[in-house]
Amino acid sequence: MARKARAKGDIRTLADAYVNASGREAKAEARRALRVPVYDMREAGSTWSEIVEAVGWDYSDAEGRLQFLYFQEDAERDESLQINFTNRAQLGKKVVTARDRQKLSWGKIAAYARDADGNEVSESLVKAVYEETTGESVVGNRIGKGGRLVGDAKPATRRPAKAAPKVKANGRKAKAETPAAKPATRRSRTAPAPAPAAKGGKRRTAKAPAAAPVAKTPKRAPVRAPRRPARTVAE
Repeated sequence: MARKARAKGDIRTLADAYVNASGREAKAEARRALRVPVYDMREAGSTWSEIVEAVGWDYSDAEGRLQFLYFQEDAERDESLQINFTNRAQLGKKVVTARDRQKLSWGKIAAYARDADGNEVSESLVKAVYEETTGESVVGNRIGKGGRLVGDAKPATRRPAKAAPKVKANGRKAKAETPAAKPATRRSRTAPAPAPAAKGGKRRTAKAPAAAPVAKTPKRAPVRAPRRPARTVAE
């Protein structure tokens, strides 16, 4: 336990020295010193979360930074992993091979790369020379680790676009055509309402109302002409 605590204390001290180092040479020297205990902890079975806790970093990409240091130390101990180059064009060809054929991540390629003086390169330089050599963008270039392979992405499903409103000749928008409404069926006022259903599920049939009696027109008495008075004979 004491040895493990001392190891954590040592890696914490080296991590603080790396963060506080100023200048390119001092930064590179502090980085080389820090990656050794990072590599040893990882090889001993520690998880990346445990290593992050040991160095005391609260960066959102702390795990990725430590993995980069691990790969750098891995290439330092196994020279067969190194990607050595003398000029930019040579680096571009080797980066394309490592990316497209060996399917290495951008970070791992940058960690393995070494110039003629043994200096390391950045991930941004690796991506730049890849684009210069292939003429293709690195955006969307995946190797299947953490994402899909190149050209294997499913197309995004989009909602169908709404039809543009029709425009009349005068420039005004035409009103949307609405379906013709069905004529309402009106119930006759004289027709009786349906009778409620009787017990047993049968509906009673309502009887039609009796027709009102038709009033008879009284007959008029025949009009007779008045009688003329009888003539009298002159005496």
